[in-house]
Amino acid sequence: MLTWVSKVRHCFRTLGFHSAGQKLPSVRQLAKDLQVAAGTVMRAYTELEADGLIETRPGSTARVRAGHELPEAVRNPVCALIATAHQQGMSMSDTIDAVQALWTEESENPSLMAHAVT
Repeated sequence: MLTWVSKVRHCFRTLGFHSAGQKLPSVRQLAKDLQVAAGTVMRAYTELEADGLIETRPGSTARVRAGHELPEAVRNPVCALIATAHQQGMSMSDTIDAVQALWTEESENPSLMAHAVT
């Protein structure tokens, strides 16, 4: 099971934060969306900044650093997943959990997802 800090990091990497300069949700907003404490999101943002994935400035919104954008071949299906999850009433947390479960399943048995690759 991922820690909440890991889930926030996972969310950043997989669910649509892809363009250099793109604003990230505020700590307060993301904490509300994920239903976690703001300190948890702050720790995740601190780790992402230490990893060079985002940049923060005092009094400003955190942004994606250049060089860490998702490739179009990944971005488009991820955006479609997000739209479908919203339509189905899934929360961000539930969507992340579902993606993580499928990722684990695929890692254990690659033939399960082979039909999805074009």
